[in-house]
Amino acid sequence: MPNNQPSKPKLASHSGIVSVVLVYAVFAGLWILLSDQLMQMIVTDPEQLVWISMFKGWLFVCITSMLLYGTMLRWVGSGDASLDVPKASHWFRIPFLSLVIIICLFTATSVINTREHQKQTEIAKLKAIADLKAIEVIDWLKERQRNVDFVQTSSFFAEHFQRWQEAGDLQSGQQLQKRLEQFATTYGFAAVSLFDAQGNRLWGSSKAPPVLSPDFFPIVAKALVGHNAQRIGPTRDAAGQMWLDFIVPLTALPGPAPIIVLHANLADWLLPKLQAWPLPSTSGETLLFRRDGDQVLYLNDLRYRQASTANLTLPIATNKLLAAQALRSDAITNGAIEGVDYRGIPSIGVARTIEGTDWLLMAKIDQADLYREVADDTAWISFAGLVTLFVSIAGFYLLRQGQQLAVVKAVRQVQEERLDALSLLGAIADSSDDAIFAKDLEGRYTLFNPAASRFVGKPVEAVLGQDDRAIFPPEQAEKLMAIGRQIIANKEIFYQEEALYTTKGTRTFLATKGPLRNKQGQVIGIFGISRDITALKQVEQSLREGEERLRLAQSSAHVGIWDWDLSSGAVTWTAELEEIYGYPKGSFPGTYSAFSDRVYPNDLAEVERLRDEAVNAHQAFDFDFRVQLPSGITRWVSCKGGAIYNDTGKAIRVFGVNIDITKAKVAEQLLRQQSEEIAQRNEELERFNRAMVGRELEMIELKKRVNKLSGQLGHAPPYPLDFIDAPLVHDKADDSQ
Repeated sequence: MPNNQPSKPKLASHSGIVSVVLVYAVFAGLWILLSDQLMQMIVTDPEQLVWISMFKGWLFVCITSMLLYGTMLRWVGSGDASLDVPKASHWFRIPFLSLVIIICLFTATSVINTREHQKQTEIAKLKAIADLKAIEVIDWLKERQRNVDFVQTSSFFAEHFQRWQEAGDLQSGQQLQKRLEQFATTYGFAAVSLFDAQGNRLWGSSKAPPVLSPDFFPIVAKALVGHNAQRIGPTRDAAGQMWLDFIVPLTALPGPAPIIVLHANLADWLLPKLQAWPLPSTSGETLLFRRDGDQVLYLNDLRYRQASTANLTLPIATNKLLAAQALRSDAITNGAIEGVDYRGIPSIGVARTIEGTDWLLMAKIDQADLYREVADDTAWISFAGLVTLFVSIAGFYLLRQGQQLAVVKAVRQVQEERLDALSLLGAIADSSDDAIFAKDLEGRYTLFNPAASRFVGKPVEAVLGQDDRAIFPPEQAEKLMAIGRQIIANKEIFYQEEALYTTKGTRTFLATKGPLRNKQGQVIGIFGISRDITALKQVEQSLREGEERLRLAQSSAHVGIWDWDLSSGAVTWTAELEEIYGYPKGSFPGTYSAFSDRVYPNDLAEVERLRDEAVNAHQAFDFDFRVQLPSGITRWVSCKGGAIYNDTGKAIRVFGVNIDITKAKVAEQLLRQQSEEIAQRNEELERFNRAMVGRELEMIELKKRVNKLSGQLGHAPPYPLDFIDAPLVHDKADDSQ
């Protein structure tokens, strides 16, 4: 008689399961050992490395999922053909595929947004640094120009030079040299030299360079013809010192003007200021350069190329060179420039023009630095997407298995198969470096992989069946159990950072926890995956400390940063601005009116006009205005900034920095008053001298007549006047030439 009893489903052999696990272990080990090295050998671009790393993780999941799928088929078995088991429904395939696509798209979108956000954040930092450095260089040059203007129009220097050279007054020459040295020391010049109208050196201070640039005399001729001050440099002398020379004709004298040369040693202020980078960075640096024919000439010492000031040149035709791209542009925009730096390393930079010069300044970092943080964020986003995808695949797979197991009449065999499946998942969990665990509804551990065992320092057997009170200190245990009860109640996946005591001390973990369900969808416990992120948290702490140092630097320099969102009208101020505008700390309401109320009434319209004109013209703005505090105190503020525009060219944000320049303005006004007083006194002395000289000439003429009459009468001349016809005695300064 034929056997009408349903046959039992066939189970995979023990050797088959072991073979699949070994294949998985070998594949995973080879993947971990070889994939990163192979990827670094093939790809060198940091941005491509980020994308390939993400897709590498997804490829690993796909391959391992296929291995798990084959393993599960071995466990379930094909069943006997005579067994009347209806085929499982395939209704879940469409939602499953849809969910997989959604997870992949969401993860990819998150990675793209994270990368773009990180890039824009770094570009914004580069813009702020470039603006700050450019402002410092421009202000330094403007200060030097004010010193030059003072020297050029100084009647004191002109009169003493005239007395020294034309009247032979050695004391006037000594006073002139002394005052020139005092002036150079006071206003930050390393040395000063004095030349006559023919370009002959008359005198030089102790630190004046003995050999001048070959361009010196053509520039002197240009200064004499145009009666305008000229600038030479930067140039390097034989000792390796970098000089910036200011050629100043004394136009207060009639006729051919003598020349005063103010020598600024760039190593005293400008070069160290450019080398300083305000944020922690392994590659951030400031480049100062200009066009030199068909070459890019670098004007400062570079981070990775010493003694490069006015010495390093690169062809301006180099397509990807950052400095060459900036010089080839008709105008420097607010956008970033991507290419390679002077080393040929992929970099990104922001360039700014230096007003009044042919110099360009660029703040740049290596693209590897920019994408290094993106790689870390991408790894975490990909990991979260992989975990979600894994949970989704596991959920859908268990649902499909539940359908098949529901129609199987042999309940015992089905239970054994599920136990085998859990054993294989346990084997996979055993090979993971992350802590993987599962708990029942009472909080007792039903799964605890070796990685988790190593963290807590207890064997797996001692943990299974116990709750958190047997592993962690009482306070931590109660907190973890409360989170588990919350997950079971809310039935949602939970993400949290946890600080737990381990055998290596207190460590920080990124925990992903969620509910475990049976085939009916009922919650039967929770699962969890925890990754040790202690090293990452330490890096974050270092970044916060760096930001605090930057904030302290801004506070000590009385520099405030502001940001105005034009769409919402919200204004963001740093604490330094609240102090400048007289607001108590933390009391700024974040509105434009709170700013405009403090602007000096007569200056407000001009401030808004200058700002709006610059923003509408897509240009940076730079102007000074007064601020009137409630106490009646008036302050001077320097405002520099720009705008951010959308795709249509409309400004959406305006930002900038404000610097309290009250002391500088007061000093400038005092200097102007002193100059006017000195000029007035000099005019009075000139009138007195003219009167005295005229009287002396009349007396000499009278004495000549008396001597002449005495000679006619046969008497000796009573007045000695031989000194009038004697030749002038050359002073030592002339002889030394």
